[in-house]
Order: sequence, then structure tokens, then C-alpha cells
Amino acid sequence: MIFVVKGDAENETSFLEFVQSFYFPPRVTFLFYLVQPSHPQYRRFPMNFLRSLGISNVETTHYIALDIDLHPSRCASPPL
Repeated sequence: MIFVVKGDAENETSFLEFVQSFYFPPRVTFLFYLVQPSHPQYRRFPMNFLRSLGISNVETTHYIALDIDLHPSRCASPPL
């Protein structure tokens, strides 16, 4: 299973800490596509590129591509 995560480069430590806080079996791979604010893709979500990146890292003869878009909130708790 391959997860491709697009995010801001300044949040790299947070991404790594989050992934390391859980157990994932060896068959799970995380690919991080982290961009700086000056990068042309900073405000865009390059879905086709990210999908191709995931597919190019498949080590089996078959795969299924599932797109899930998550936009985590920066808010610590929901507003009242």
C-alpha cells in the first residue's frame, strides 16, 4: 500500500512525527511530495502527478488507485 502525501515543506517534521507515531507494516510506503512556498505547485494539488508517482512505486503486477483528499484543519478544537 502506497500513500502519496502532498504538503508544505515547512510541515515536514509534523508529517514524519505523525507517521512515526503509528505502527505500519512493512508493506506500507509513504511518499511525501513537499513543496516550498516559491514552488509553482504550492497552491495547487497536482492529482495526476501524485497518482503517477504512486503508480511508479508499485512493486506488484496489479494495483488499484484510490484518490482520497483530506484537508486537515489547523484548528486545535472545533469552534463553539
